[in-house]
Amino acid sequence: MRFYCYLSPQTPGPEGDGPIIEAITEQAVAADQAGFAAICLTEHHFSDYNTYGSSFQFGSYLAGKLSQAWVILTVAVAPLHNPPVLVEQANLLDQLLSGRLIVGLGSGGSPLEFEGLGRDPADRSRLSGEVTEAALRAWAHQPEDGPLEYRTTFDSGRMGGRIMPGPYRRPHPLL
Repeated sequence: MRFYCYLSPQTPGPEGDGPIIEAITEQAVAADQAGFAAICLTEHHFSDYNTYGSSFQFGSYLAGKLSQAWVILTVAVAPLHNPPVLVEQANLLDQLLSGRLIVGLGSGGSPLEFEGLGRDPADRSRLSGEVTEAALRAWAHQPEDGPLEYRTTFDSGRMGGRIMPGPYRRPHPLL
């Protein structure tokens, strides 16, 4: 049997953010020391539903404090991300955790979050597919392949070179 510690603390407002982040950091470290298999982090914006907002940033902060627990992103909301930046963030976290990362990619659901980032929540499934497909292409891309062109409804580019860092796990972190 494995136990996971799910950290998605609601916040009463800005004055509580610092103490809450400190408390959940302590909870994550205590869970790791107690043998919990994973720390689960969520992504929420603008809603007071998740104090830390960015699961990638908070996971990176926790990475140096965890000795054995995995980090599971439950979930990274694909439609709200630029594909190459999503890949960079996932790869960095995968490296910091020596491969103890699982990235759940999902379509999200909060209209407040979508509207705050200029997305129509009615398009979340289609946008999720676009970003996920472009991210998978970026993970598969090799510099010798030439520039990688990608296009989603909100982002496009021509990526020369490589995504840095590369993932710890090949061809990408566990998804």
